[in-house]
Amino acid sequence: MESITVVVLDELGNGEGLDKCIESIKKQSYRAVEILVVSTHKNVNVLGATNVYLANNNWSLEELVALTYHQAKGDWVTFMQSKDFILQDDALVKCMQELAVRDVDMGVANLITLDSGQFEFIWHRKSMSGLVTTNNILPYMRVFKSFQNIWGLFLKKTLLEKLVAQDLKDSKQELLYQAVHLATKALIMDSHFYCWVADGKDKWPKFKWQENYHYSNVNQLVTKLKNSNYQEIIPKRIAVAVCIDDNLAKRIEPLIYSIAKNSQNVDIYIVYYYLRPTNLDYLRMINDKLSNIELKFYKISKELHQLIEPIDVSKSNVPVAAYNRVLLPYLLTDVERVIYLDADIVVVDDIEPLWQTKLDGNFIGAVKDGLYDIR
Repeated sequence: MESITVVVLDELGNGEGLDKCIESIKKQSYRAVEILVVSTHKNVNVLGATNVYLANNNWSLEELVALTYHQAKGDWVTFMQSKDFILQDDALVKCMQELAVRDVDMGVANLITLDSGQFEFIWHRKSMSGLVTTNNILPYMRVFKSFQNIWGLFLKKTLLEKLVAQDLKDSKQELLYQAVHLATKALIMDSHFYCWVADGKDKWPKFKWQENYHYSNVNQLVTKLKNSNYQEIIPKRIAVAVCIDDNLAKRIEPLIYSIAKNSQNVDIYIVYYYLRPTNLDYLRMINDKLSNIELKFYKISKELHQLIEPIDVSKSNVPVAAYNRVLLPYLLTDVERVIYLDADIVVVDDIEPLWQTKLDGNFIGAVKDGLYDIR
C-alpha cells in the first residue's frame, strides 16, 4: 500500500473549517495517510494533524512545492484548502486504487462543489484512454473546472521532485500544466475526491493563457535544438512514407509510378499493420519492375498499433491506416528525414526540391493544401 500525504493549506491563517477538513481526512478508510497542515498562524488548531508547518505570510507556490517535497513522507501528495473537505469516506481508497491500477505518476480526480447547501458532482468527459497528455492538457484546462486548480490533484513524490526546479509563476494552473509535461503518465480519473466549498469569498480561478503555453513540448525541443549549434544534414537518397491497409494496397499504384516517373533514388516505405499475402506479393511485383525506386515494407507491431486503435473514425471517411503516420518516428528510427504522402496522391514533378527544403531545426514541415487555398 502506497502512502499519501494530504497537504492542508490554511492560507488565511484563521483556521476556517480546519477541524472539519482534518476530520474528513481522518475518517478515510484508506489508512496510509499523513496530514500536513501549512498555516501562517502559530495558534491555529491542528489537533489530529500528523505534521504542522508554520509559513511566512507571503509564501509563494514555489515555496509550497519545495516545502511539500521536503516535509511530506508519503509516496503521493495531494492538496486541500482548510475550508474544504472530503465528502465520501472511501474516496481515497478509490483514488489510490485507480492510480495504482493505471500505473501513473499523476491523477486529476473529479470535483464536487458545495454551493448554497447544494452538492454538485462534476464529471470529466474523457477520451477512451483517459490519459492527460501535452497535446490535450490545454483543451482540458479550458473546459474542465478540475484542471484550473490543484485541489483534487494527485502527484507522486518523484514527480513533485521534478516540479521543485520549475518556475511556477505563483500560479496553481501553471503547476498543473508543468506537472503534465513532466509526468511519465497522467490520468483523468473516474473517482470523485475533493469537495470545494463555494462560500462567496473564494472564487474558482478561470483559465488564463500564458505566453509559454503550447499544445505539445515540441516548441521547447526545437528551441533547445536551435541553441545547440545543430547542423541540418539532408541525405542524398529521398525517403517517402505511405501508410496503407488492404483497401489502399492497389490504389497506391498511381502514386508509386508517378514518383518513379519524376524522381530518382527514392525509397518508399510502405507502412501497414496487416496486409493480405496477395497484396504484399502485388506490391513486391511492382517493386521488381522499377529500377530507380525501392519499396521497403514496415509492419506495425500490435503494441504500437494499440496507440491509435482508440481513434474514432466512424464519423469520417478517413481509414485508421491513415493515422499510422503518427507512428512513423517509432518505426523509421534509422531514417534522418522522410516525406509523408497520402496514398491517393499523384506526383506531377520531381520531389527533390521538396526533399531539400531546410526545416531550420523544426521537426515537421507541412505544405498548404491547394484545394483549400481560397483567397
